[in-house]
Amino acid sequence: MRSIAAPDGCVDTRLAVAPGLASERSSDRWPKIGRIACSIAIVFLTQACALTSDDVQTDDVTQAVTADWIHPACQGSALGPPGNDPLYCNGPWAYSYQEWWVNGAACGNSSTCTAYNSCWSWDFYSEGDGLGYSPIWWFEGAVTSGSYTWYAWDGYTEGQFPEDLCLLAANQRRDALLATTPGVHGAALANFNVGWNYSNVHIWPSGNPWGYDYSETTTYDCDLYINSYPYMLYGTHPWCGCAAYAPAECLRGGAVATATAPGAIKPASPGAPSSGSSRREFAVAPSCTTFDQQPSGTDAELRAKFDSFAAALPTATGDLQSSLAARMKLVFQLYGERLTAPQRTSVETLYDNKPDPAPACSVPLTWAPSCRTEATPLKLPSQLQLCQDLVKNDNASTGIANAEFQHCLDELEKVNQLSTDACRLPTRDVADSAAQGVLTKSYPPFTNDLGVRLPGVFTRVNAWWKAATTAARGDHGWLLGHSNTAVRPLGISLWPRDRDGATTPPGSRSPPSRPRAEPIRGAAGR
Repeated sequence: MRSIAAPDGCVDTRLAVAPGLASERSSDRWPKIGRIACSIAIVFLTQACALTSDDVQTDDVTQAVTADWIHPACQGSALGPPGNDPLYCNGPWAYSYQEWWVNGAACGNSSTCTAYNSCWSWDFYSEGDGLGYSPIWWFEGAVTSGSYTWYAWDGYTEGQFPEDLCLLAANQRRDALLATTPGVHGAALANFNVGWNYSNVHIWPSGNPWGYDYSETTTYDCDLYINSYPYMLYGTHPWCGCAAYAPAECLRGGAVATATAPGAIKPASPGAPSSGSSRREFAVAPSCTTFDQQPSGTDAELRAKFDSFAAALPTATGDLQSSLAARMKLVFQLYGERLTAPQRTSVETLYDNKPDPAPACSVPLTWAPSCRTEATPLKLPSQLQLCQDLVKNDNASTGIANAEFQHCLDELEKVNQLSTDACRLPTRDVADSAAQGVLTKSYPPFTNDLGVRLPGVFTRVNAWWKAATTAARGDHGWLLGHSNTAVRPLGISLWPRDRDGATTPPGSRSPPSRPRAEPIRGAAGR
C-alpha cells in the first residue's frame, strides 16, 4: 500500500490510497477517488507542511439538558403531541371562558313573569274558559200583563197569549241583563238564561152564555226567573298582565384567558362557575400552545407549522416563549432545507435575539465576558451556537448542513476581525470545530457513482480551506493541524473500518498506520 505523507516534523495528514491508484487502465472506482483525494491532500501538505501545531485552549462548554416541554428532544416526534395522543399537549392548553349571572340590576328583566296582576275576568283556569263568574238566581214577578178573548159564536180567539208575551218579555230581559255584562263568554254566557211563567189568571165573561154574543176575556201577569246570572270574579291571572319579571341572565364581565399545566389532557369543559355565576362556557376553545396537533408531513404543512411558532412567539412569555423558540430551532435543525429561505434567515435572527432557548441536545458555548463583548457585534456567539447545534443534533439533516455550510464558513472567516488574541484564538477553534462538523454532516452517502458525488464534496472542503486560511491569519501551524482533522472524516467515510476501527482501503492486507495527530482540545464540543 502506498500513502501520501508529510515530511518529517509535519503533523501527519496521510490519506491511504489503494494500490494501482494512478493507473489510467483500471476501471475500478478507487483510482478515480484516489486521484481526487491526492489532489486535496497535496494542496493541504504543500501549503501547511514543515509547520508545527500548538494546542489552543478555549473555554469549556456546558452540558446539554434533559428533554422536557421547554427543551424538546432532538427528534421529529418531539414536534407532535406526547405519546402521539392528540388529546395531550406538550405545553399548556390555552383557552378562555365567559361566565353568566342572573342579576336584575346589571342585566335588567327577562321575559319570564314571576307574579301576575289581579283583575276582573270572566275566565278562571285558562283564558277563554268563561268560568270566572259567580252565578246568581232571582225572581221577577208581574213584569208585564196580558189578555186574550175567546168568542163563543165562532170559537175565534184574539189577543196576546202568554207563550208569546211572556217569552218576549223574558228575551228582552235577558238582553237587557247581558248589556250590563260586557265580554261575558264561555260557560258564563252559555249557562245564563231567563225563564218565564204566567200567573194571576182571571177569566172575565161577557154576554149571554147561551147567546151568540158570549165571550170570555182572560187576563194574566208574566213572571220571570233569572237563572245563573253571571257575576264577574276578581282574581290573579296571567291574562291580567305581569306584575313582576324575573331578572335576566347576562355576561358577567369579559372573557377570562387561562391555561392548563404543561402536558395536560385537553379540557372537556371550562370548569364550574364561580360563586354568584349561573354558568360558564368556553369563549375560545382549548388550543395547544406548542401546536403539537398541527401536521408537518408535507413541505407546506411544515412551513405552516413553523409560521405558527413564529406568529405566537412575540406575545408569548416565560417558558412558553422559550419552548416556541426552541421548536423553531428544532424544525430548522431537522428539516431546515424544506423551509423557505426567509424562514431559515429568521432562525439565524432568532439565534441573535433569543440565544438561550434550544432543544435538549444543544450544548451552550461558554464565553468569557470580555470575549463575548468583543465578539457580539460580529454576532459570533449566536451564530457559532447555531452551527454547533447542527453538529450536536445527531438527527440534523444533510440538507440543512448543506444549506448552512457557507453561513458557518462566513462565521469562521469573521473570527479574523477580532482584535485581541485572547478572544480570537479560542473563538477560532470553536468556529472551526463547528464549521468542520457541519462540513462532515453535509457529506452525502458515498454510494453509487462516487465520481459524481466526490467533486461536490471536495468543493466544500476547498471552501473550508479558504475560510480557515482567513481565520488562521498566517498561523500555519494551526491551519495544518486543523486541515488534518478536516480531511480525516472524509477518509473514514470513504473506506470501511475493520473490527479494530481502522480504515482499510480496498486491496490492502492490513490497516494503515494511525495518524499521530490528536484532536485539538480547543475545538469546543468535539
